[in-house]
Amino acid sequence: MTSALRSKTKSTAPGKTRPAKSPAAPAKATEPSALMRIAHELRSYADSALGLAEGATEMTIAAARSMGRGPQQKAAIGRGRASSTNMI
Repeated sequence: MTSALRSKTKSTAPGKTRPAKSPAAPAKATEPSALMRIAHELRSYADSALGLAEGATEMTIAAARSMGRGPQQKAAIGRGRASSTNMI
């Protein structure tokens, strides 16, 4: 009957003690993980692409403005440029 009352966890032999567990050491953060390196590289490529697109947009708007026939048309193109720069 005494065996039924014992807990079901492992116990050590009488008189023996278990060594104390040391707390887990934190992981070393010396270098970023492979996933983070890929994410940074992708971000770099995206920034480069957006920079090129911004320059191409500015050139296109400048060309459209120079081709505008009247002051109203040129002003409308200028307003379109102003609203496109607010998107970023």
